[in-house]
Amino acid sequence: MNLDERGYVACIQQGYDAWQTGDDYTGLCWFQQACLLWLDELDHDGVSLSETACSLIFLQMTHLLDTLEHGDISSATDLIGHTLLPSLKGGLLHDLIHS
Repeated sequence: MNLDERGYVACIQQGYDAWQTGDDYTGLCWFQQACLLWLDELDHDGVSLSETACSLIFLQMTHLLDTLEHGDISSATDLIGHTLLPSLKGGLLHDLIHS
């Protein structure tokens, strides 16, 4: 994995792409990197999430984790590709954080 200055959305996209091709280990590595970059960005920006943003993230991630716990990687991949990535790429999370 290239650990250059990729944004967390790009890392999620890389993880999603890896999962789509059946490379679970690489996908997991990219998702872990995305989490670290996102937390680092929040820490350095000095912003805090609004209650609305926290609720949205919590609900999406809870649904995703429940799907993964039931062993349904296909549905989890769909959730990432059709819910999480479009929200992040559309700036929804950024708008909620900075509102």
